[in-house]
Amino acid sequence: FEIQYRFLRQWLDSQASGSINGFRPHPSDKTILPPDLGDRVVLSESAATACEDISRANAVIGIDSFLLDLSVEAGKKTFRCVESKNQLRIEECRR
Repeated sequence: FEIQYRFLRQWLDSQASGSINGFRPHPSDKTILPPDLGDRVVLSESAATACEDISRANAVIGIDSFLLDLSVEAGKKTFRCVESKNQLRIEECRR
């Protein structure tokens, strides 16, 4: 699951300081949030559904998944992280 944390770091570095960023780890990720990210994100409530998190978000970012498609359909600004040749790229998803 290291890629989700690499992506998250890149995304946070590109955002304005002081912005609030929520983070919903992949459901099968049982690792602990890396310490350098602990004060930079707010973890999703464990009881919240993915749809609830999407509905509260101003924008949704993630690695390729069905939830990104749902986010686009919900009209949210949505971004996908793509890794190619060991480089991360962020692309906006559109309808």
